[in-house]
Amino acid sequence: MESLPVELIRLIFGHCVSSSVRNLREVNHLYADVGYEYLLGRQFTSIGWGKDINNLHNIAHHERLRPYIHQVVLNFSEVDEYYARHTTYFRHFTEDREALAERMRSAYSQYSDLYEHVRVDGELSDQYSMLKDALCQLPNLNEVEVAFTRAPFNNDILKEIYEVPACRKLDHKKAADYLNAIISALNEGRIEKLIVDWFPFELFRHPEHRRHWFRFENSLDNLRHLDLIIDPELTAEAPHTQLVAINGLGRILRVCKNLTSLALAFRNGRRPRMKTRIWFSELIGDDYTYPELTDLKLEGMSCAEGDLSEFLVRHAPTLKRLRLGGRGLAKPEEPSMGGMMLGRGQWRYLFDTLRKGMTSLEKLHLEGDFVSLNHQNPRHEAYIFHPTTDGAWNEADPPWRNRSPGIDSVEFERFVLEGGTYPGCP
Repeated sequence: MESLPVELIRLIFGHCVSSSVRNLREVNHLYADVGYEYLLGRQFTSIGWGKDINNLHNIAHHERLRPYIHQVVLNFSEVDEYYARHTTYFRHFTEDREALAERMRSAYSQYSDLYEHVRVDGELSDQYSMLKDALCQLPNLNEVEVAFTRAPFNNDILKEIYEVPACRKLDHKKAADYLNAIISALNEGRIEKLIVDWFPFELFRHPEHRRHWFRFENSLDNLRHLDLIIDPELTAEAPHTQLVAINGLGRILRVCKNLTSLALAFRNGRRPRMKTRIWFSELIGDDYTYPELTDLKLEGMSCAEGDLSEFLVRHAPTLKRLRLGGRGLAKPEEPSMGGMMLGRGQWRYLFDTLRKGMTSLEKLHLEGDFVSLNHQNPRHEAYIFHPTTDGAWNEADPPWRNRSPGIDSVEFERFVLEGGTYPGCP
């Protein structure tokens, strides 16, 4: 083995699991040297705070290891264990009871052990300076993801439970503190991609939080990809406070002037079918344009037809892929409910405007419930669109498609991209 060329040694390392990499590096000095880059993957995941953040800090100050980290995932997800256990049982009540009990014991024991050390280690907000130093020392870091709704490890039972929105434990105050600490840590960073899978909208309503984000807004200057799932639950009942939050979000969006991909989804935890009223003229202005935007996703919004179509057509020269709607807060066995609403206007006119104005559009995807408020109009349209592709534009065939009401949006997409007869209400 000592006479093997370096290229073949790299190929061997590439097929090894992490424990085998460590063992293989002990063969000789050559293998130890080549195996350095296989000790770590491109992604570093921190569960909660404490030890994982300390490990990231140590890697960031290691001359040989720090170039290999390209993505950092900060996972703060938790479940309501009592409710989660009951949900698991009722979802699998037809299985053998002893086998199910053993699977549940293993899964929730692993979960409890994991979060026991997380709770002991302390809060991330106390360690943001360590996180900030680590992120600044990673030369090839270009992506940060903040997760509140993702299973912390690969376990079938827990992955299924995290897909049930009611099982997630979401603390608005904690999330605001963590996100404030993270935006501080990104200061002077060079990240190009930011993903937050649960963002409490009231963060932009409180003056102290707004000032904090505005103070560090320049750390988002280099963003090329922004993906936010926003929960407007605590602002939905007060239009004035929601308008303040929209104003704060709009300021952050205008800072990210170099975006090529933007995804905004509004998912109300208390009222999952409710759509959040958004005027793009209020959000980012009448004439603001992202000059390099190629991918756009909008979900869970109630818009005016003219305002939405004007915003989309402004990006016609560059926009190639457009997704309207999404899964929303649907359970795994339910049809998508994260669609769109027209508070004013008609879908027919919107799609017709897109057909004429979106000159560079190559792909269009519609998903979820699409309705308009103009119920008295005989041309009122209401649809439930099944997903035909996933977020990466790969074909999707959900198991509930044939037993749930709804249609595919293929004909609507064809109408926008190729023209022809309008497939909806005449």
